[in-house]
Amino acid sequence: MVQSFGYGLGAVGPLMGGWLFDLTDNWNAAFGCIALLILTIFFSGRLAGRKRYI
Repeated sequence: MVQSFGYGLGAVGPLMGGWLFDLTDNWNAAFGCIALLILTIFFSGRLAGRKRYI
């Protein structure tokens, strides 16, 4: 289920990037969204991978 959601999100990503390019006539908005997603993934991965005792 999660893998299907990931593939679906990955398939929509290029379409959204192209839509943002058409809307703004430059790539800055699309690259800004990519940068925001990278930062979100980085920080959530850091939180998920920390050492904890349960």
